[in-house]
Amino acid sequence: MEHSNRDQLAQWIAGNETAATTVVDCYQQRLVRLADRLLSPQLKRRVDGDEVAGSAWRSFFLAVRDKAVAIPQHDDLWPLLSSIVARKVNRQADIHLAARRNVTREKTCADIHSLPEKAEASHVVELELILSGLSFRDQQIVRQSLQGYEQTEIATQLGCSERTVRRVLHRLKLEWHGSRFQYGDLLLLEFVGQGTIAKVYRARNRLDGSDVAVKFLKKPFWCHQQAVQSILAEATVAASVHDANLVQHRGWGTTRPGGLFLVMEWIEGVTVDEWFATPQPTNELWQMAHDVAQGLVAMHDAGMVHGDLSPRNVMRRADGRYVIVDLGFARKLGQTTAYGGTPGFTAPEVLAGEPADVRADLYSWAALLKHCQQHVENADLLDIVQRCLSHEVRTRPSSAKELTMVLE
Repeated sequence: MEHSNRDQLAQWIAGNETAATTVVDCYQQRLVRLADRLLSPQLKRRVDGDEVAGSAWRSFFLAVRDKAVAIPQHDDLWPLLSSIVARKVNRQADIHLAARRNVTREKTCADIHSLPEKAEASHVVELELILSGLSFRDQQIVRQSLQGYEQTEIATQLGCSERTVRRVLHRLKLEWHGSRFQYGDLLLLEFVGQGTIAKVYRARNRLDGSDVAVKFLKKPFWCHQQAVQSILAEATVAASVHDANLVQHRGWGTTRPGGLFLVMEWIEGVTVDEWFATPQPTNELWQMAHDVAQGLVAMHDAGMVHGDLSPRNVMRRADGRYVIVDLGFARKLGQTTAYGGTPGFTAPEVLAGEPADVRADLYSWAALLKHCQQHVENADLLDIVQRCLSHEVRTRPSSAKELTMVLE
């Protein structure tokens, strides 16, 4: 009977060296092939694919031993291993570039960008941002292409036409390059704040002069599968939904060492928590209720739920519009996720670990309104708030559109 990668690694930790060999055998050829594709001719004079793969395996097993990585539920180690290989290639490129600088101090931008392996290695990690938004078949097409299989081989293995494979890869290429940022495109202006896995900065987009918010995955989490997936999910949701009441996604990229970052629009304003810290007129509560509900309609229509509506995750812009921000706990409808959210604003069924749908967001919407103004005077608004706060999911409104009908 075949054992899962998770089981094999557990056996290796227990002292069974053969189990580690079994895991290596499953991925070694593909990792070497990937490394060879990423290494430039210049770098191949210094190191070959086998050496890069060997270094990646050493880092991987050390991380497993130290419990620094989480084995994904789907048991496929390829996304993690390929990103480690990419960072190894990045490191070799940095060493190569430093050596060249020692020989000749003055280098032009063209000289630096003549190292294509830097960008290509980073792309391996960035692909995960897009993969999470694709169908299972399209994910398989992209993954097999990344692993070095020819389009004819992919079509044969997946039972689809070569034309389908070509079309998927072409579409992906357009989407991928259309929203990719180079780290040098951004000028960091100020530190804004941080959470458990990420830090946020205000930055200037050198390409168009606009201010943007940049969320960087913290270095200790670069190889942490769950943290990476959280950032990828946020990028997928933000790029999939467009509405004036939702923070807009600008793109993504990786730092030179391989750390992921997301680029979002910069909201000039204050959080709902700050705005309603002093008493506000009823029309402000009404406007906030309407704008947030409208943002939820857009997300739900796109098959997404927010998962963490709270006073800190809604902002009032300088022009008076309210915008939902921080999509870190957003997910596709029907997709299970670890409990997150903000205590006091999270629906009871989510806290209990039960399956949740759009009505969990409606509960959070009502809790947000109650937090901002304890005494809701309008009878229609009070009625729908109380219905949304019901612990019985079936008695809540069925959709955010019901909220907007009351608020029109």
